[in-house]
Amino acid sequence: MNYSYYQKESDARLEMLIKEPEIKRNHYTQKDSPDYYTIAWNTGADQQVMIDEVQYVFPANTLLPIMMNQSYRFEVADSLIVWQFNKEFYCIVNHDAEVGCLGFIFYGPVPVMWIPLDQHESENMHRLVEMFAEEFELNEDIKTDMLRMLLVRLIIKITRLAKKQYWDENAWRTEISAAAAVSFSGRNALQKRKAGTVLCRPVEQITQNTFQCIRPVWL
Repeated sequence: MNYSYYQKESDARLEMLIKEPEIKRNHYTQKDSPDYYTIAWNTGADQQVMIDEVQYVFPANTLLPIMMNQSYRFEVADSLIVWQFNKEFYCIVNHDAEVGCLGFIFYGPVPVMWIPLDQHESENMHRLVEMFAEEFELNEDIKTDMLRMLLVRLIIKITRLAKKQYWDENAWRTEISAAAAVSFSGRNALQKRKAGTVLCRPVEQITQNTFQCIRPVWL
């Protein structure tokens, strides 16, 4: 089942995929498709997942955040519940850096972050899925706000669980946030460069009052 929300004016997109037969993305060949931040929940048994052509075991009852510039494919997609959203729908680059697209679960201290759920957390997650489904099906003026609020709740919940395993405050505040800022600024620079300009912007996560002209390493 595919729940989908799209706001034409802002190009904001949010999807929730439940036990779809196939879930995959190749970042390099699917340039015309939207770039999504992805959160996958394996509700079935252990399975294989390929992330940037590296094979991993995706453990049962575990959450997996995936960056928007990563390629992936799942061995058993119909065991998954997946949330996907673009930065136009929700990005905390202008908010708390721990719980957004520059945040802990997407730019954490390890390349691939596995977040296991116990029975209580799994039950809470199922209730959240039901709340998402209900809001997707409603047609109200506040639908955007309600879906965004639920997504924030999901990200905060996952961040709390991830920090129990991976949190190192000193490392996060220095190396990780700086790398995230450079990567995000580089992506913006690439978009500007395609339009014929070079982006110069402050990189607050690295140093205060410093302006850098970002040239992405892949150009």
